[in-house]
Amino acid sequence: GGMGGMGGSPFFEMPGFDTSSDSESPHAGGHGRAHGHGTPKPPPVTRELQLTLEELYAGVTKRLRVTRRVRGQAESKVLEIEAKPGWKAGTKVTFAGEGDDGGDLVFVIGEKAHARFRRAGDDLEVHAACALADLLRGKAVDVPHLDPAVPPATVRLDALAPDQNGRLCVRVVGRGMPLSSAKRERGGGRAFGDLLVVAHVDCALPAAQRDAVRA
Repeated sequence: GGMGGMGGSPFFEMPGFDTSSDSESPHAGGHGRAHGHGTPKPPPVTRELQLTLEELYAGVTKRLRVTRRVRGQAESKVLEIEAKPGWKAGTKVTFAGEGDDGGDLVFVIGEKAHARFRRAGDDLEVHAACALADLLRGKAVDVPHLDPAVPPATVRLDALAPDQNGRLCVRVVGRGMPLSSAKRERGGGRAFGDLLVVAHVDCALPAAQRDAVRA
């Protein structure tokens, strides 16, 4: 099912379009073709649609009320965008003929920053603090999933290893973003990217352990 727009409204209110201030989308078809009686087709109108990382993970349907100019008159209608699971920032959705005076309307997907997870392509990164003592004894910790309905993954801290940037990390396979159908076929049926757990080690030792080291 779809999710509502902001503020509890079933759709977003999009302002009237001003094509003079909008840049052309390279993937919006039809620009420059004959329109009506030899009149050039107006340039595409481009708008950004910001989605949360959770929405890009699960997919979401957004209903957007848009207003355009048609022969000098304002015209309002509701359009629907079905964002598929795994869509990335920069994905473009074109509504042919739905811009001002019959031009195209292009929505560019944006990604809102997440408080805990960061996206890296099809993978996700999460940063976690751990004590040096826990690292040395290989303590097992639970790492939450972006989707709270998915159980956390258990990671042993002694599995951490430096990556190419010198960060202590462990890769949890299949805990990243959903892959597109084309990538699933190329990847032998793999459905998700990975989760990279990046550890930040607190090197301070408890007093008893400091005394033991000095001894």
